[in-house]
Order: sequence, then C-alpha cells, then structure tokens
Amino acid sequence: LRYGARLLVRSPGFSLVAIIALAIGIGANTAIFSVIYTLLLQRLPYRDADRLAIVWEHNTVRDRKSNVVAPANFIHWREMNQVFEDLATVSPTYSVTVTGNGDPEELQAQSISAELFQILGVRPALGRGFTAAENVPGTQLVVISDRLWRRRFGADLKILERPVISQGTPFSVVGVMPPGFSFLDKSVDVWLPIGFTAQSRTPRGRSLTVVGRLKPGITDARAQLDMTRVSANLTQMFPAFNTGWTSRVVLLREQLTGDVRPALI
Repeated sequence: LRYGARLLVRSPGFSLVAIIALAIGIGANTAIFSVIYTLLLQRLPYRDADRLAIVWEHNTVRDRKSNVVAPANFIHWREMNQVFEDLATVSPTYSVTVTGNGDPEELQAQSISAELFQILGVRPALGRGFTAAENVPGTQLVVISDRLWRRRFGADLKILERPVISQGTPFSVVGVMPPGFSFLDKSVDVWLPIGFTAQSRTPRGRSLTVVGRLKPGITDARAQLDMTRVSANLTQMFPAFNTGWTSRVVLLREQLTGDVRPALI
C-alpha cells in the first residue's frame, strides 16, 4: 500500500486521470444496471405478469399499430376471443377536482372496467374493487390510492364510511389500493367505474386501452392469431367502422419497455 501510494504521488496527473476513469466507469455501470434491473429484470407488481398483454387496434392503412380501442370492439372482443381468461379496459388519465376534508385538490384519475384489478391480480388493501353490475353510467363509487388515503385522509380506517366529493358529487369510497399500486400511469390516485350502456355495443370512436390475462399455455403468437380472427369477424359485422383495422397483442413487459430494450442491452 505504501509503495502504491508513493507511485500515485509521484505521478499525480496519471493518478487523477485513472481515478476519474474508474469513477466514471463504475458510476456508469451502476446507473445502467439500475435502469436495466428496473425495466427488464425486476418482476412487474402483478400476479403472473408474464401472462398479461395489452391489446391494441391496428390501423393497417396508416400502419398505426398501437391505436386505442373502440368501446364496442372491446365488448365484442371479450365475448368472441378464445385465448384470454378475461379482458379489462382503462381510460386515458384525466383530472378530477376533489373537495371536502381540506382544500379543493386536482387529482389524476382513470375510469376502469370492473375486471381490471382481478386481471392484474391485485386486491385492494382495504375494502373492495368494483363489480360488473357497477360498470354503468352514474355509479357514484370510487377506489383511491394508498398515497391519497394517507395524505388527504390521514389513513382513516373509516374511510369506507365517508363520501369523497368530486366535481360537486359525493362518491362513496369502496376500496383503497395497496401502497405503490399503479397501472400505466403512476400519477393516478383515483379510479372510477367506466360506464357502458346498451348503445356501447354499437361502434363509435376509439379511446380505451385494453389489457388481458392469457389463459395458461397460450403464447402471445397464439393470442395474436385468435385476435386477428376476432377482428376479421368484427369487420364483417361493422364494415363501415372496422374496415382497414385489425388487432395487435403485445405482452405487458414488452409494452412497458418498448424500443428501449435493445438499446439498454
């Protein structure tokens, strides 16, 4: 050690360059591995996450491979597919204003179909999720994040007995999600049931993200074949709306990492 120290002192310029090179190399390796671990190696916080997939609509004319889904097509996908245990849908994130129990506050929200939490394999830590019967317009129920529950409501265990006022309307809190739960958007603190009606079966507009849980033993390639079949049938049923469209199945891990995976590796 003394000999090494004398050599370093004897060549301070070389020593400084060597130390900086080592520091940059170790720091860069640590940073890259942290990113790779988070995106590629760490298990997703959902049950059997390797069986979760996002299903998009694919506009073959414009080659838009990841287009949001029409509510009507989602409803028919659930009924006609043979490869998913179930499908659920999530709206784009939007803002809601919550009042009561403090100053008014703008929060991020998603509207979801009742099947989402079950498909992801995540149960509320307190209370329950939504039921299929609550997938109708005007259902004044809400599930909130653990973060919001602790910050705004002081982790009150009686939260299920208290209304939350959103946009001037009282909503009953039916559940509180586990700490750290999110799906596609970590800023979301409020989940509301999405409203489907009998008219929702008639195609109009595309706005939803669809996630499904593959049946055991079903690969993404097999799922793609089946969903292509379903989309072809829907084109025959609704040619004016679905001509030039098909579907695209993407495993959730691949969807989250996207084009960065090759670059990271």
